[in-house]
Amino acid sequence: PDVAEARRFTGRVLLPDAQVALATLSFDGDVLVDVGPALPGEPRLDGLLVPGLINAHTHLELSHVGLVPGGDGLPPWIRAQFGQRGQAGLDAEHRDASIAARALALTGAAAVCDIAGGPSTADVLHEAGLSGIVQRERLGQDPARLEAGVAEAPGLHAVTTRGRTSVVERPCAHAPYSTHPDLAAATLRAHPASASVPGSVHLAEDPAERRFLVRGDGPFADLLDDIGVQWTFAGPYAGPVDWLAQIGALGPQTLAVHGVDLTPHERQQLADSRTPLALCVRSNLHIGGRAPDVTDLLARGVRLALGTDGLVSCPDQDLLAEIPALARLAPDVPVATWLDLATRGGADVLGLVGLGAFVSGHAPGLVQLDGDLADLPRRAPQRRWLLPAGPLPLSIPTEAP
Repeated sequence: PDVAEARRFTGRVLLPDAQVALATLSFDGDVLVDVGPALPGEPRLDGLLVPGLINAHTHLELSHVGLVPGGDGLPPWIRAQFGQRGQAGLDAEHRDASIAARALALTGAAAVCDIAGGPSTADVLHEAGLSGIVQRERLGQDPARLEAGVAEAPGLHAVTTRGRTSVVERPCAHAPYSTHPDLAAATLRAHPASASVPGSVHLAEDPAERRFLVRGDGPFADLLDDIGVQWTFAGPYAGPVDWLAQIGALGPQTLAVHGVDLTPHERQQLADSRTPLALCVRSNLHIGGRAPDVTDLLARGVRLALGTDGLVSCPDQDLLAEIPALARLAPDVPVATWLDLATRGGADVLGLVGLGAFVSGHAPGLVQLDGDLADLPRRAPQRRWLLPAGPLPLSIPTEAP
C-alpha cells in the first residue's frame, strides 16, 4: 500500500513490508505508537507479525480429564466424560489447569474466555500471563433450588489486575438443557463489575438440544433423569435462539458458543441482534461429526470469534490449529478472515479493549508466525512472542495485586 493507505492502518488488514513502532513504558508494558511503511535499511523479520491471540472459549478446569472419545453426539459424549472424570481432587485439577494455561500462553494467546464450573480460575490465568474472562458457570433445573442460585449470581462478579494481566469474573449459564431459564437470565444479566464483557452460554451444540427445548424429551431428558437431576420442562420454545430471546439475553451482552444446530433464520436472528458466537469446530467435529455453517454465518454478518473448547474435546489448545479445520469447511473464505477472528474478532466480541489489533496506544502483544498466509490452511505455524501483551485498560475499579 502507499504511504497514505498505511497511515490509515486500522489493525484490520494485512500490511506487507511494514514497520512497527513501539514505546516501552515501565508502568504498562510495550504500547503501540504507529504502524507504517518499512524504512530502507531497517532490520527485517520473515513471517507474519500478529497481535496476541484471543481464545474465546475453553475449559481449563477439565484439563485433568484428558480427551474424551466422541463421534456419537453430545449426550453420549457427556456420559463418557462423567465416566472418565474420576476423583482427581481440587489440587490435581488446579495443577493440570495451570499446566494447560501455560501451554496455551505459549501458543501466542494473550487472553482467554475460560469456563469455570467449580472454583474460579482467575489465579490460573494470572499465573500463566493471560488476561481475559472467567465465566463462573451455573447449572440447575430444579425449581426448588432456583431461588438460591439466582441469589448467588450477583456475588460472582470481580475484576483483578496483576502486573500485565487483567481478569474479569462473572457468572454465566451452562446451556438451555442444563440451566433453568430463570437462573440463566439471572446469570447473564449485566452487573457494574463486569458490564463490559458478555456472559457465555453453550447454544445449539447438538440437535438433541432443540428436541429438549421444543418437546421436553429426548436424549437430554434421559440424561438428566439418569444422573438424578430434578428438572421441569419450561418450554415449549421454537429452538435455542428463541430460548435465548425469551429469557431476555439475545444481544451483544451474551456470547453464544458452538452454534452447530442453527437454522438459517436463527443465524439471521444472531446477526440482527448482534449476538456474538464463538466457534470451536475441531471440538464439534470430534464430539458429533458436525460443524456450524461457517460460510452462512459469515455471509449473514454474525459476529464471530474462535475457541478451542478445552482438552476434553480437542487435542490441543492452539487457536491457530482451528484454521486448517475452518479452511476445509469453507475453502472459499479468505484465510485472512480466520486470522482476523483469532485476534481482533475475539477481542471485539469479548469486550477486551486494548487487545487483538495493532491500534495506537494499546499493548496487544506481538507474535511472530513462521511462513506466510498461504501456509495457515495447511498447518499451524511455529511462532514466538516478541513482546508480551499489556493489561487491559479497564474502565471499572480494579483490585490491586
